[in-house]
Amino acid sequence: MKSSLLKKILVVSLGAVMAFSLAACGSSSSSSSSDSSTPKNVKTVTVNKAKKSISFYATVNGTYFTQVTRHYIVAKGKANADKSLLRANVSEIKVYNALKKIGGKPWDGMKVEQKGQKTEGQKVAVTLSWKGSDGEIPAAKTIKASNGTPKVDFRFSGNLKYAKKYNVGCIACLDSCYVGIVTNAAYGYGDVENGTIKTMGNSRVLPKDGTLVKVTFTLK
Repeated sequence: MKSSLLKKILVVSLGAVMAFSLAACGSSSSSSSSDSSTPKNVKTVTVNKAKKSISFYATVNGTYFTQVTRHYIVAKGKANADKSLLRANVSEIKVYNALKKIGGKPWDGMKVEQKGQKTEGQKVAVTLSWKGSDGEIPAAKTIKASNGTPKVDFRFSGNLKYAKKYNVGCIACLDSCYVGIVTNAAYGYGDVENGTIKTMGNSRVLPKDGTLVKVTFTLK
């Protein structure tokens, strides 16, 4: 009898331990599943030499669905981050270096605050994607203008010297710029600020404020 009773106690005790362990594992698994929704490389620039492309992550700033801005992508924590449609999780310097790694040749021909000047240099296709997007969305579809249809002609402007000097975090600008790494040759420097074109985010295409998006630059 004593032996049988001891066996029953052991079985019950082992069952309790196993149940506790499974519950703990289940809790850990749930946490891991939740964390998996955020990419592991969310704070890095991914380089694909074969496709001549780089990718990085940014979050949508819904303020500029209704307000005009010339800043398309700016690094988080930098002076112009709150003026930008997209806040990048990587620095402008990392983006510049990554473009160089895939064969990018910076133009470096912009002059400081010369109104109307337009960037030149290597063409860069810019696309965005996010959970639920229908593949890669061209940058041109993610912006709109209050005074006409905006044009997009992104170039590898370079501007490393000024990017380091001013340290404002500009990665991509919606007009030509002497600080942004990639800027829009379709408009001259100052065209957005003087009202020649008024650019902002397209809320009908872009996801809601705060959504994480993947940005891809491809050299043409």
